[in-house]
Amino acid sequence: MEAPEGSAELVLAERPSTRLLGLMGVAAEAAPPLLFPSCRSVHTFWMRFAIDLAFIALPAGLTGEARVLELRLAVAPRRCVSLGRAARGPTQLARVGLIELSAGKAAELGIEIEARLELTPRARAGGRPPGSPDRLRPYAPRLRHASPNVESTP
Repeated sequence: MEAPEGSAELVLAERPSTRLLGLMGVAAEAAPPLLFPSCRSVHTFWMRFAIDLAFIALPAGLTGEARVLELRLAVAPRRCVSLGRAARGPTQLARVGLIELSAGKAAELGIEIEARLELTPRARAGGRPPGSPDRLRPYAPRLRHASPNVESTP
């Protein structure tokens, strides 16, 4: 099932093999967005393509509104990336996660710093994205922009 425009089906990287390998060995065009809960750093060793990284403050239970703390675009292979000190301050007690996407996909989805993203749970999907390894089975939370808080002034 394809996600509506402006949203994406995420694969939850919670198993050790998925967390270690991430998008390694996956073709860029077949790479599903990965959600790493409790993640403040990542490496791109052995990657075949550049990736976008969005560090996010996660809601409890991975459901609800997440906020983009830091965004790194087109991170080349053979790099180590950590959440910057400026973004760490107010999130010391918050759960920090990471969304890993193919380079250019963050812009395509409109992900930017301070954006509010909604993680909506869905039933676990049985299949996997075409061309991706067996370890990347969709957890299928849906990612989309949260509705902006619009205050009207009389």
